[in-house]
Amino acid sequence: MTDGGYRNLSVASGLVECLPEKKETTERCRFCVHSRKFMVKGVWYDSPARTYCMACRTTEMPDYKNADAVLCDDLKKEGFRSFLNVIS
Repeated sequence: MTDGGYRNLSVASGLVECLPEKKETTERCRFCVHSRKFMVKGVWYDSPARTYCMACRTTEMPDYKNADAVLCDDLKKEGFRSFLNVIS
């Protein structure tokens, strides 16, 4: 499932299949440097991780707990990586 250099990951019961053997909650996924957008009720919203990105500076907070999908740029299958390590 890729879309122009991104993985479109489905959300089931609040869990995203980050890696084949690893699922993450959308709560945790929102802090990942790889998360780009969350789909909520058919609308894509920038990831909360983008809030601290100087190039993006999103201010809208999606309802990530009720997300249907996550757009992820982790094409190398690195898995979760906290954006907090990047900004500290």
